[in-house]
Order: sequence, then C-alpha cells, then structure tokens
Amino acid sequence: MDLSAYINSGVLELYVLDQLEPAERREVEQYAVDYPEVRAELGRIEQTLEAYVRAQATPPPPEALERVLNDLRRQQPPRPVDPVADATGSGPWLWLGLILFAL
Repeated sequence: MDLSAYINSGVLELYVLDQLEPAERREVEQYAVDYPEVRAELGRIEQTLEAYVRAQATPPPPEALERVLNDLRRQQPPRPVDPVADATGSGPWLWLGLILFAL
C-alpha cells in the first residue's frame, strides 16, 4: 500500500470532518491502528482544523455569561424522582409484576 498516496488522497480530511460512510470510517480507523504515519497525519489534521476554528471564532458578548446565569437562577429546580412514590399509583399491575418477578 502506498501510504503517501493514501494520506494525500483527502480521505483523512473527510474522516476528521465526519464526511465518510461507516465502512470508509472503519477503514481509516484500521489504517490508523496499523500505520503510525496515518495516525500522526490524523492528529495533524485535527490540530490544524482546531487552530483554524479557534482563529475564526467570534467571542460571545460580555453580557452573555450573566444572562445565562440569570436564566438558570430563575428556573425551578427539577422535582426529585421518587421511584417508590411514583410506583404506588400503579395499582394491581405493580403487584402482579412483583409476583411474577418473585416467581
């Protein structure tokens, strides 16, 4: 296998961008296990893409954090789940299930 041609084919970039079919993804993953050069190239592609995304990112407005925190403070806390209390309304089906489970 010509690793250089495979690495330069663009398939690794498509893998990092999650643009491959499942069979092709498995193939790339197997090559990454078998060939350190493929694994290293995948790492370089991921680092390059991450650097690009970070460079192009727009920082959130300064008031965004405070707005999110205020929204969280206003929300009602979720009701705790009590499986015993929730199951008591099941009536005869609960008891039938328990009897069948015991058998």
